[in-house]
Amino acid sequence: MKKIPLTYFFDFSAADDKRRRTVLHEFSIAGAENIVLSPYFINAVRNDCKMQDIFLKELEFEGLNFLDAHSPCGRNIDLNCPDEKMRKKSVELHSDSLRIASDMGVKTVTIHVGTDCFFPEISGDKHLENIRLMLEKLLPVAEKYRVAICVENIWSPCNSPDSLLYLKSCFDSEYLGFCYDSGHANLMDKGRYFMECNAADCWRLAGTDPRWENAALEKMLPHVITCHLHDNDGFSDTHSGIGMGSVDFNHIISLLYSAPKLQCVQSEVKSDIHNIPVKKLCSDLQAAIAVKNIH
Repeated sequence: MKKIPLTYFFDFSAADDKRRRTVLHEFSIAGAENIVLSPYFINAVRNDCKMQDIFLKELEFEGLNFLDAHSPCGRNIDLNCPDEKMRKKSVELHSDSLRIASDMGVKTVTIHVGTDCFFPEISGDKHLENIRLMLEKLLPVAEKYRVAICVENIWSPCNSPDSLLYLKSCFDSEYLGFCYDSGHANLMDKGRYFMECNAADCWRLAGTDPRWENAALEKMLPHVITCHLHDNDGFSDTHSGIGMGSVDFNHIISLLYSAPKLQCVQSEVKSDIHNIPVKKLCSDLQAAIAVKNIH
């Protein structure tokens, strides 16, 4: 029976030191073993290298580990950003993320390729070319630190499964793979049932009608290294708890566990926004996995 580690995201950005330690303890007593090395942790270490030892010691005290990472993301630091000055800063930031992840024992870093609607004046082909050029700079760094870059499906043309498959075809490297996001995939499937929604708005701002997608995971599966599991209703990216929306987790989990390169399954539920206790956050993911009798 295949066993894949589970890992949990928590937004510590509004937490002081005491709150952070309290939440880590809550994860520990809930039976969690792994925490996401999120942008919060990466930015803190970039700003003060002493924080690396502090975080590692806090996790060690609670019997926790960092398992997977997410590089900081945003309009001007994602890989499709056309501004040359920002692109240089973006390479530095994501390179630091890969280095920090390696130093902290993490083997995968999820990186956003970017969103077309932020720069509608740029053609779709140019977006993909900008992303390819950035990956060309970052993959040698990933290979140096032996950390895989995982590009993530979101809900715009340049981060669709088809676009990710094109980008993967450009590089013969085991250090480039995918992060499958269940909530984002649901927007590109169930969004078709709404007159307006996050996905449709994004595609139209990018200058085209949405190409709805009901087989995102099937397309991405051979290259999926990590995943983000969370729920929504298909209208907006709420990062709701598992079972709170319209995502078919039975189908997704069955497929995920046949992914040949899968290294971990992450809960990316925004538990603080939805007032979900840490104990329930952990038990919900464990229950979803247990239903399929594969963990």
